[in-house]
Amino acid sequence: MNFSLVSNNAIKQEFKGITLTKVKSEGSFSGWIITSSVESLEFSFEKDLETILNSDLLKKIKDFEKVLNESEIGVTYVHNVGFDKLTKIDKTETETLSSSAYATNQGTVKVNFAQWLKYNKFPLLGYFFVVMLGLVLIPWLKFFSLIIIGFPLWKINEYRKEIRDCYAMGNIIPGIVVHTNPLLIASVTDLSKGLGKFPVVRIDSFPSFFQYHKGVVKKGCRIPMLAIYFQMPGPDLNYWNDFRPWPVEFATGDRNLIGEKYYSISEEYWLYAESVLEQANTKKIGLTAVDVKISAWKDEAFIKSKLT
Repeated sequence: MNFSLVSNNAIKQEFKGITLTKVKSEGSFSGWIITSSVESLEFSFEKDLETILNSDLLKKIKDFEKVLNESEIGVTYVHNVGFDKLTKIDKTETETLSSSAYATNQGTVKVNFAQWLKYNKFPLLGYFFVVMLGLVLIPWLKFFSLIIIGFPLWKINEYRKEIRDCYAMGNIIPGIVVHTNPLLIASVTDLSKGLGKFPVVRIDSFPSFFQYHKGVVKKGCRIPMLAIYFQMPGPDLNYWNDFRPWPVEFATGDRNLIGEKYYSISEEYWLYAESVLEQANTKKIGLTAVDVKISAWKDEAFIKSKLT
């Protein structure tokens, strides 16, 4: 497994641009991520990571701790296999995300909120209803009505930012239709935070998607999905506890862009997704670990985790 990494230029002369950035999960220290100022730098994760961690670089951590703490690098974990790029990001743009991990196949989809409302009318319509109610009550409740109006407007803005950030920074993964009535889409991904593979299948119902594609979407259809990953409170594990997928089409009606995201998923990955779904043989909504005997799951007490 190789990674192509980019970052700041700390300790460039001594270590060819390699630096360590502090990793936090849910506010607590979790480790370090290796980044580099040399864009073309590639290294073998299994071999070179051990060499780097055993080098004098670790002895330098104390010296760079202040710099790292003040760094604008906002990454936590590299959570998927393949080639990842870590870039300097604006923390204000990712404040709604539970983690700022970078996706293997980053979405970078600009959300069309009219398109989003087409498929996801709630909770936004509920918020709009409360705003209208507050406006009607202004003559009687005055200042209190402003609070009624202000709270849902704040929630609408937070919701908008969360969806925007998810589609900008989430991971594009394969989704396969496993049932049409109700519409069930199985999304396949790796929950790994960088060490080992933790493949899973998540099945979700998307009735609004079926409503607009009735007669077109059939069992076995491939749907490009956008996924974000979650770290739940509890012990620090080698994998994310859960992920949430949405169809790319929820955010855009641009057929060319949807096609671009579809083809950004390799045919090998699509075939793998179809293969593990056949092996899993389930239509149960929720998360299921797959390839348990041949992946890192075999070394984890995943039965005790939130995976079911």
